[in-house]
Amino acid sequence: MDNYLAAFDRITENLHSIAYVSDANYNLVAVSQKFLEEFFINDKEDILNKSLYKCNAPALQWYANNHEILEGQYQEITAESKNYLTLDIIDYGAVSRMYIVHKSPIVITGKILGIYTYMRPFGLPRLEDLIHYSNGVNSYSKPMTIDHKLTAKQRMVLFLFLRNYSYSETSNWMGAFGYKISSSRVSEHLTALKNILGAKDSVELRELAIQYGYHSEMPAGFLPNGSYCIENYLTEISSFTDYPLQLSHLYKGYTYSADSFIKLADNDCVVFNSNMDNEISIFRSFYAHTTEMAVLVTKAGKLLIATGKFLEEIGNSLNDFISAVIPDLDNLHVDQANHFLEIMNNGKIYLLQKQFLGKSIHIQLRKYVMPTIHRLMIDVFKVFSLPKTSLPPDFRITERQHQILFFYARYYSYTQVSTILGMLGFALVPTTVNEHLEALKKTLNVNSKDQLIDAALIIGYAIIPSSLLKPGSFRLTNTDIHKWVC
Repeated sequence: MDNYLAAFDRITENLHSIAYVSDANYNLVAVSQKFLEEFFINDKEDILNKSLYKCNAPALQWYANNHEILEGQYQEITAESKNYLTLDIIDYGAVSRMYIVHKSPIVITGKILGIYTYMRPFGLPRLEDLIHYSNGVNSYSKPMTIDHKLTAKQRMVLFLFLRNYSYSETSNWMGAFGYKISSSRVSEHLTALKNILGAKDSVELRELAIQYGYHSEMPAGFLPNGSYCIENYLTEISSFTDYPLQLSHLYKGYTYSADSFIKLADNDCVVFNSNMDNEISIFRSFYAHTTEMAVLVTKAGKLLIATGKFLEEIGNSLNDFISAVIPDLDNLHVDQANHFLEIMNNGKIYLLQKQFLGKSIHIQLRKYVMPTIHRLMIDVFKVFSLPKTSLPPDFRITERQHQILFFYARYYSYTQVSTILGMLGFALVPTTVNEHLEALKKTLNVNSKDQLIDAALIIGYAIIPSSLLKPGSFRLTNTDIHKWVC
């Protein structure tokens, strides 16, 4: 266990991870520096050897409020030797902080000696940002930079406005969340927001709000605080090329294997260098107890050690992958996380993190797997019901129709769809976009705008037309794209 804890300290510091380790009695035995910073803890000695819910720190009050649920999760992890994946929602001031939380048993010589907990800050996905960012179009949402001290309802209205809902739709959504507000009152809030942000019209209000980072935050009060198991509510983002798009191509969901985390052989590290130096030893001590996809290489791109899951995922593309991610090492920051969006020629999309670990390069890879937000809203938070629209079994959709549906599913008007596709090099006048949408109503056997949007959501939620994505490696700066991934 001592070797593991030493490796935990080194790796979490290297990756700037929010993480901690609990013993069999759920008392903290190790915490990362980033965890201390995230929860405003000045001295780790104030919380070590205590359960989180017993720590006398204001920012940890959420753990006291939810300790029965959390202890139930810990008991299930140890009793069933399984991993737990949750969405934790913690209200802090005017916003809800959200985290994707991985809890894994630490198995050493066949015994569970503790639980490793890793927290990834979660920002609400805006999948069109993958398209904008990879194409160099400066229309992607930014992290929060200026807080204009908006009221709770102003934040809520702005949140829905940025998702392209009309006044009446915003009113209905607010009602679903338990806040009664009329369409005219929504209009008044938006007028006030234009004045506060200095926007002359609705178009500029949207641009400024995205620029200031309001798209990524969840207003406090929309969703109840708590820890919610999400292993059955995951989606892997992918791109599509094999048109026409048919029912059999639609994504069925991401399968999460909770028990794979304790099968050590599933992820045993493969050593490529017999010289077991300090970095290789640390890597192995830490990753032997996870199913992370990670690799350690030299600056010249020579493999030192890799996890089994990494080799399984990359397969025969290993050399091409290493060649693609090794460049630009001179620009890596030591004092912060270095995130990259990797769009492969085969259509796969990854989040990659590269850090110097001693003289080596530490690379961690994650699939673009994220919570299926609309399913959580339906099944977990009970905000709205399932759409009644069903797709005909024999529909066929062309590439151009798919491009249009991808944005239409996100409540863009046909004029906005025309503008965006034009920026991406696909010239379409608004009337042509509208003609495609009318044709799609017939193809999908729907009559109204709402039915078409429901159908577009089913088709365009997680499958992106590959023609809209530019393959390559893109360093992520001034964006929250890296916060969408589990």
